[in-house]
Amino acid sequence: MGRAVGWFGVWAVLGAAFALGSISVIGILVLPVAAVLAALAARTGRSAEGLPGLVSGLGLPLLYVAFLNRAGPDPNSCHPINHGVECTELMNPWPWFAVGAAFVLGGVALFAYRHRDGTVTS
Repeated sequence: MGRAVGWFGVWAVLGAAFALGSISVIGILVLPVAAVLAALAARTGRSAEGLPGLVSGLGLPLLYVAFLNRAGPDPNSCHPINHGVECTELMNPWPWFAVGAAFVLGGVALFAYRHRDGTVTS
């Protein structure tokens, strides 16, 4: 079970990289690296034990976006910087949180279901 949890973490990081690459400008740099690492991880025989981590990892960047917008929705969110004020528009964090939490909890639930008796079930 310990090895499966480790693979869950590896796949969660890869899932987060795929999601980050899909929702951000740096995707052109992140996606190729994540694809190569996913291909290498998939070649390992027991890595499929943690594959539900990919689902959970997809939700992590979405939860981060929700966290960044936690004071939203607010069209005029201003805070002081150096010798001035910076204003940004904050989005509603709840849709980001709901989808991110669904992915994270769904991956954990799938992992727990597949490992409920100590062995991997398909």
